[in-house]
Amino acid sequence: MVELEESTGHAAPPQGGLTCRLAIANFTVMTQDQPFVHATDAPGKALILQEGLRLFARKGLSATSIRDIAQASGLSNPALYKHFATKDQLALVLFERLYRAQLQRVSLTTGQSSTFRLKFRAFLETGLRAVDEHPEATVFVADNLRTLWPHMPDGLKSRTILSILRDIIQLGRSEGDVESCVDENMQLALVVGMLENITRQIFFGSLAHPALAQLHDAEHLLRKALR
Repeated sequence: MVELEESTGHAAPPQGGLTCRLAIANFTVMTQDQPFVHATDAPGKALILQEGLRLFARKGLSATSIRDIAQASGLSNPALYKHFATKDQLALVLFERLYRAQLQRVSLTTGQSSTFRLKFRAFLETGLRAVDEHPEATVFVADNLRTLWPHMPDGLKSRTILSILRDIIQLGRSEGDVESCVDENMQLALVVGMLENITRQIFFGSLAHPALAQLHDAEHLLRKALR
């Protein structure tokens, strides 16, 4: 195991810690390609976030231990505890960062259109694109929304992905594209449920990649059901 010096962000004298050295070498790429890594994160913290997410998505939060994450990261337990006091703290940081990143994308893409049909398509496309680009992140957020969401800061709860979808559904009702005699919450559940099921089926191999290939069928089925 290799410990990382928290103050400098550089590896301790090398003792065969290939995983850590590779993480440091690829740190800039990681911050660009992975929305849960911030540019200010030390390489050790970034690696913990990366491996924690991978294990949480594949094994589940409850089945993953601190020891599992430390071993996968190539770090000692003390090095891991420098950045995260508990496994739950790591999960909360991951969840908040990933949710904020996806919320920003959804806000941007749906905000560029004015009609229900265009906004709805943009919403679906953004969700499916996230599955293609960050499958583990998408599965992790979907699987842990119920347990981790109550611990999110109030500021994050004021404008959510679900509230954006609700606005789109309400717009569809006003434009006559969405049935107004059906419970709005049932319509929300229909859309969210389909996206979550597509996410899981692609992640576990039941549906073929890429997720965006399912956009036409998903949009067709959902619009027909909402009508």
